[in-house]
Amino acid sequence: MIDSFFEQSVLELDAGAKDFQRAVDNQLSIFEKEKDLHEKTVQELNQKIAVLKGRLDDLNAKQHSKENDLQMSMEEIDKIQSEIDSIKLQEQELTQQKEKIQLEFEEKRRRLSEQADVMGKAKEEDEESKELTNGLLFYSQRLQMWFHKDNEGIRITFRCIDKNHPKRRFYVVLNVNDEQKWELLRTKPELSDTTQLVSSLNATNDINGFLRCVRKEFKAQFCDDL
Repeated sequence: MIDSFFEQSVLELDAGAKDFQRAVDNQLSIFEKEKDLHEKTVQELNQKIAVLKGRLDDLNAKQHSKENDLQMSMEEIDKIQSEIDSIKLQEQELTQQKEKIQLEFEEKRRRLSEQADVMGKAKEEDEESKELTNGLLFYSQRLQMWFHKDNEGIRITFRCIDKNHPKRRFYVVLNVNDEQKWELLRTKPELSDTTQLVSSLNATNDINGFLRCVRKEFKAQFCDDL
């Protein structure tokens, strides 16, 4: 049952990573479409602004010419000035619209960049999780060793130590104290002397080496198949 649990964990990790990748790819696709639309919109706004500026230049030239024409009526001058003011207002509104679109686009770019960073970190964590899960799966399948964490600490259970009784269970309970040092809370069956084992573990932090030594001690002290 434990083996199937770890296998299911690996499958779930793979499925979760693929779902997240699809979501990010979809966001990238949407962003590329929005980018094209943004560039097209800005181009159209720039063209409109250019047309307005051209019209404004023409009107300014016309107004200047008419002002020199003593026969032009005040009504025509006012009409030209009104059109000039209207064009300036349109130009201002288009410029503000373009700036707003640019800000919205940059905000989307920033959010997508953050999503990409999250995806990168998630991939790293996913790889670490799969590596850990595969490691636990290896221990349970090949070495008949299981890990269980509770409030007391980490219980590591062994089988296949006693050849005459391969299903016989042995276990140790480890914990890390407030000084960040390993403690061996208990063993079953109770090993006669564990001081050197714990001292070596704290000196090297080699948990694999510690577990190998524990198996040897269990075998030496409690098995008659040597």
